[in-house]
Amino acid sequence: MPADIAARAVVLPVPVERELPAALLTRAAGYAAAARATSTKAAYATDWRHFCDWCDVNRRRSLPAAPETVAAYLSAFAGVLATSTLGRRRTVIRLAHRAAELEPPTDVAAVREVWAGIRRGHHTAAAAKTALWTADMARLLAPLPAFDDPTDPGVLIGLRDRALLLLGYAAALRRSELAALDVDDVVDNPHGLVVRIRSSKTDQDGTGAEVGIPHAQQSGMCPVTAVRTWRAVLATRLGVAEDHLTGALFRPIDRHGHLGAPRAASGASARLTPAAVRLIVRRRCTAAGLSMADYAAHSLRSGFATQASANGAAERDVMRHGRWKSVTVARGYIRRGNLFTDNAAGRLGL
Repeated sequence: MPADIAARAVVLPVPVERELPAALLTRAAGYAAAARATSTKAAYATDWRHFCDWCDVNRRRSLPAAPETVAAYLSAFAGVLATSTLGRRRTVIRLAHRAAELEPPTDVAAVREVWAGIRRGHHTAAAAKTALWTADMARLLAPLPAFDDPTDPGVLIGLRDRALLLLGYAAALRRSELAALDVDDVVDNPHGLVVRIRSSKTDQDGTGAEVGIPHAQQSGMCPVTAVRTWRAVLATRLGVAEDHLTGALFRPIDRHGHLGAPRAASGASARLTPAAVRLIVRRRCTAAGLSMADYAAHSLRSGFATQASANGAAERDVMRHGRWKSVTVARGYIRRGNLFTDNAAGRLGL
């Protein structure tokens, strides 16, 4: 988005009294770019181009855009685009104007009224993926080796996937957070593991967070044991002592058992991508007889909140462990977990 904003702002005609130096726009765009994750910036860039292209076709100015231009744009795609997508594009228009130090037309009362009408007329509930409960996790893990001959490619992949699934579930990790984990981010502790999350979707300043993972009562379901086993196997396969192991914790493995090893030049290691994490979860769900369409990597995170709340965990503890900043989002999972906890219908005497 930011680069497009600067470029469009230079070439599009603007009123003399509102004309801004290209250098200022570029500088503002640079700050805006640094504030957001790469995936977010890519989505914003697409949204901004869509709005600019529509303005070009309709001979309207995109920056600064008149309120009636924005209202017309939103109306043109209401019911065509998902309301969530259109809402994001409305946000991008606002951010573009703020980055250029212009008053956002989206804040004008008339535009807000149009948007309220669109949301009321075309509201659709978000298609959330199904949460994985602990019983579901047991089904996913049942065919995976807890430990066996790690020279077998299938066993090696199974050991990695067991550690990934259990750690993602117990730490309520996003797929991007799982993919970003380095060996050094998971530290042994007498009580289990301490997982360092260096940055995340809701922590783009990189403040970081630490999550404690205790030992599980069932050895086959223990994230601590699974991660320690995988870490030892990974070190052996790379031919290094475990205390010298560095780089990505979760790495790609091909069907021949070859895994991402440190690159000689940079010392960096190949790591699973967030998309690969999603595919692993869906593949394991399918193998366990669960519908691939209903589950994704987020099912681990939502499953943590749902199961923990159903088992009596306090809302504040669920939110703190999962690093949820939005009470509304967290309560969505918690309510599902509590549907049959202290359920008033169970007191009807039926």
